[in-house]
Amino acid sequence: GGGVGGMEAALVSALRGHDVTVIEKSGRLGGRLYNAGVHFFKISIRQLAEWFEAEISKRGIEVMLNTEATTEMLRKMGADAVIFCTGAEPLMPKSIPGISNPKSASCIEVLEGKREPGDNIVIVGAGLVGAEMAYDYAREGKKVYLVDALNDILANDPNGVPFQTRMMLNNLLDYHGVVKFLGYNLKSIGEEGAVVTDSYGHDTVIDADDVIIAIGFRKRASMLNELDGSGIETYEIAAGNAIGSIATQISDAYEIARSL
Repeated sequence: GGGVGGMEAALVSALRGHDVTVIEKSGRLGGRLYNAGVHFFKISIRQLAEWFEAEISKRGIEVMLNTEATTEMLRKMGADAVIFCTGAEPLMPKSIPGISNPKSASCIEVLEGKREPGDNIVIVGAGLVGAEMAYDYAREGKKVYLVDALNDILANDPNGVPFQTRMMLNNLLDYHGVVKFLGYNLKSIGEEGAVVTDSYGHDTVIDADDVIIAIGFRKRASMLNELDGSGIETYEIAAGNAIGSIATQISDAYEIARSL
């Protein structure tokens, strides 16, 4: 994996004298840094991705893009150690009626530019990803509705968003007219948009061109267990146990690479 964790592990390992190969399924390094850095106010995150790419190139680290690693490939490469940094993917619960409706989209699909939302948007999930998307689109003049089962934004972030960030984002959302449906669950997605329900079971229909799902991520499966008994040391970064932030992934990667 060539996301932030994989790039940090590669750099630290190379600096310590190891021969390093980065295997990345997509066509570029950076992973979710490019999604996280798509907003105008987070350009420094994209700059971080560019810095990592430049350092990896400078150190002469071998990079295999558009390549999906397999256990057979890893065994044939004769690796002494493999660090899995396979990252995470957005949750799209199939249990929600209409999740496959054309109006439904994952947050990553939108952030990667594969889909341009219309003028009326429902964002489901008021964590950092959803709240920042709501702010950015409202600032552009779109009508944005932010839906979350909890009673505040950023209320259940696994990496502990500072309260100052929560306060600032709340103020920005209010200033730009974002309508918050906090304490509401998404019930269904249909041609009219989204149907949300409160804790008393009362439904509200929100007219929308797009319903963007930003309710969290789940780790991608790695092949760590498949290499048991191979004689290869195996490690896994951040998303193997939880969805890591940039800071936690860099920290985990550094500690693993220092231990090799």
